[in-house]
Formats: sequence, structure tokens, C-alpha cells
Amino acid sequence: MADDILTALSALPAMPTITYRGMAGPRPNASFTLSGILPTSMDPRVASENFTAEWLAAIVSITGRLVAPFARYREEQEIAMLPGTLLLLAGSVDVPGLPGSVVLLAEPGDAPGLPADSSALKEAVIQQVTAALARPDVTVNTPGRFAFRPPP
Repeated sequence: MADDILTALSALPAMPTITYRGMAGPRPNASFTLSGILPTSMDPRVASENFTAEWLAAIVSITGRLVAPFARYREEQEIAMLPGTLLLLAGSVDVPGLPGSVVLLAEPGDAPGLPADSSALKEAVIQQVTAALARPDVTVNTPGRFAFRPPP
């Protein structure tokens, strides 16, 4: 079953974008490779479950797959990151009104429409997260899907 899902996701076109994931636990201190499918959302509010996650990661995705058109909850704007994707630690950025900084991760390479450099990435993340902070809470349809929750 997992192989079927991976095959189906791999057949979708790549969607270069900035996507988000709510996280818990230690922040990364080095680059890493994904060992499984990582659900993310282009909406920081969805990804963080209304900013209740311990911390937020912004991911510059080049090869993520846009799942939203096929998802039960299209408004979640899901991007699936595939196993084997290398994510480089690209720094962090403070966003006014958000406790703690947003960790910046990026796939190596570039693609049209993505920020050209670190300054542009930080500015884009600040704008996107600030806009999400200003919006009302969203319904969390599947708790833990986009925001990692450690086991009880």
C-alpha cells in the first residue's frame, strides 16, 4: 500500500513553493534526508494547527507534490514531500507576533517563482506567516497531520 501511494505521488508534477510544517522537539542543527512522506501545508496556520505547534518550519520545496486537488480537505493546501528529499538547514527568521523563530529548510537547487536568495526567503516567510497570524483559526480536520505531535 505504501509503495502504491509513493508511486501515485511521484507521478504528480512537482510544485515549487514555500510550504510549512508544525514541529515539536529539538530543532535541526544540520541538513537531513526525509525517510518517509512528509505532509506539509502552504498555509502556516494549517501547518501549525493554529500556531499551537512547538515550532514552525518553512520549507523551500522544489520537488514537493501538490496533493490539494485530490484531498478530502482541499483548503489545507497540502504539499507532500517525498522520501529521499534532502533538506538543507537555511537559517531562521523571527516573525513579529510569533513566539520563537521559524526554522528555514530548503531543497538544494532553484526553481522559477521561488525566492532568489536568503533575504528574499526571509521576507516571503515573514509576509506569509504574518498574513496567517492575522486570519481567524482554521478547523483542524486531522490533528497531527501537519504538526508533529510526540507520542503521549
